[in-house]
Amino acid sequence: MKLKKLLRYIPLAALLTTGYSFADPSIPPYFSIKEVSVDQSGDLSRAQQDLEGAGMSANGDYFAANAQYIRMPFRNYDINRPYTFQYGCQYSNYICSLDWEGDDGSSATNGFDDYRQAVKNAFNGGTYTANFLAMTNTGHSLASATTTASPTFTNVKSLDSSILSRFYGLDSGSAGTHDTVITGMTATQETIGNVDAYWVTGYDFAPGSKTLPTGFVESLDGSKRIILSPNYTATNGGLSAGYTFVTIGGTLYVAGMSSTEAADSGYFDNCYKDGDENGGRYYMSCPGIRTNTTVWPLNGVTFSAGAATVAPSAEGSGWLNNDSKRAYTAAALDANSSGTMAGYSSTSDGDNVYTYARAAIYTSDGSSINRYQMTGSGLVTNNNDDDIRDQWAVGITDPISSKVYVIGNERYTDSKGHSEHNQAVNMFISQLSNVSGGVPSNGAGVVQWPLKNHQFTGSNNEIIAVDHANGLAVGRQDASNQTQTSYNGVTRRQQAFLFDVPDYMSDTGNVDKYLWSLASLTCYTEGGVAKRPYYRITNVRSVSSNGGNIYVLASGTKFSSKQNIIDGYNGTPVVLRLTHNGAGFPGTTTLSSCPSYEPHQGKYSRQGADSIWLILLLVPVVFVRLFTKQSDK
Repeated sequence: MKLKKLLRYIPLAALLTTGYSFADPSIPPYFSIKEVSVDQSGDLSRAQQDLEGAGMSANGDYFAANAQYIRMPFRNYDINRPYTFQYGCQYSNYICSLDWEGDDGSSATNGFDDYRQAVKNAFNGGTYTANFLAMTNTGHSLASATTTASPTFTNVKSLDSSILSRFYGLDSGSAGTHDTVITGMTATQETIGNVDAYWVTGYDFAPGSKTLPTGFVESLDGSKRIILSPNYTATNGGLSAGYTFVTIGGTLYVAGMSSTEAADSGYFDNCYKDGDENGGRYYMSCPGIRTNTTVWPLNGVTFSAGAATVAPSAEGSGWLNNDSKRAYTAAALDANSSGTMAGYSSTSDGDNVYTYARAAIYTSDGSSINRYQMTGSGLVTNNNDDDIRDQWAVGITDPISSKVYVIGNERYTDSKGHSEHNQAVNMFISQLSNVSGGVPSNGAGVVQWPLKNHQFTGSNNEIIAVDHANGLAVGRQDASNQTQTSYNGVTRRQQAFLFDVPDYMSDTGNVDKYLWSLASLTCYTEGGVAKRPYYRITNVRSVSSNGGNIYVLASGTKFSSKQNIIDGYNGTPVVLRLTHNGAGFPGTTTLSSCPSYEPHQGKYSRQGADSIWLILLLVPVVFVRLFTKQSDK
């Protein structure tokens, strides 16, 4: 569906074609904002890093989010998916040390290495305190929650931080000894075990119990929980994780990954128990066990004291390579309404250590799973591509004008001319060929990389999610002035974007017509003056449409003044629900007069009490290589 037909107003592309007309002194923003801050003094006081959305209902009223206590040089770190962390740190030794060793690298205990040591200490008999925290707005719909208008900006509503509650997952007695990560949420209320609710899925990790990550499905308020058991349990009970909900043949399932067999024992020990860094590679052995794409049925669930356990009904078979040692993984990460799933499967590089991700599509009838490998120009399937380290699909649309689109990302090694600047991540869009009833054949069909080198050579862009019905996608990219060298250099601040996939794929020569920064779409005029709320919208997680409305779940940092946002000083971490304004913009307008508030290029400093958030929220640390400064294999 064309975006302009969906909105029933002037197309977004038209908004950027000419200068602002101030004949009308009041022009509303394209997206209004509801802001939720995080109470750092309450139950969420340890949630100090990487505040990000995790899922949102289709009507935009309910959402989930994640945060963490520790610093790390990875965005979207997931112990179950090696491609999210195996690439290490490409920045200067000073910046890598901050994230590896914690604040100032001295007595702090909030670096990535501190987390790794805590995991291994727990598996060797010690205790563990949660480092990954989840939260929801259960019982406080954004539609009915009390809001306060911003004293500075109209079209901005602030919600009290008390609407957020910590979500404890499988943590017994809310002890705070489990890492809890939410990865997905039902779009609508679903009935499971005679309970009608919004449901979230994800995984729970309790190193102190010597158990591996365990998948769950839980009601948004945490009162009903379902444990997703794996078929293979011989190694510390096995591993499972839910990532997305999918309807197959009218039955609701949750899809993700679960353990299928053991890897070489060295992988397990290095991931969870070994105190020796082993040349910097010990954490690259995670998750220490072999996993594959799995679905669990959610019909017929019976709760006992609010809990239930569900066994998988189908799991994938094999990977792109299948030697006898590696900890291969595979997972479904998103699903469309036809039940077709997008994700990845791993391959190897020949050095008996690493596994690399390659994009894949999955279908299932509930009792078996078929994998369709993404092929096509630039979408590689061979063991070791000299240019692409990892490649993974994150979203898949419903048929739109008989076309199905898969979105995903590729992470480059130090080739493609990027080594002097950055080891880049670039988004891709694949228009599937030979789609019948939502089921693709082998083959990627038409493939595009719309933002590769879009702003400058070696720039980063990462697509995060897509609305299945209309093809609107959201992601993040380097901010326009962030051209500084990252390879052995500094980080680049990110900005969230909105992208119209179907319209771009029908007009691939005009990418700027279909790409908008989310921050610019919150700009408006009042009294003939262009205004933009003081938010750095650095990350985005979800986009949905409901009844003609569009909602976006994003996160970032709020500032109290123009100078503070330019300097990145004294910010407050916030979750943002952006809502499309049905009034649109009058006439043919552009956002060229919208204030940019760009910070000083390459700024990487620590100022004020809130700066612990800003290191990763304002200048996120992403797209990196080994801490040991070895080249990627």
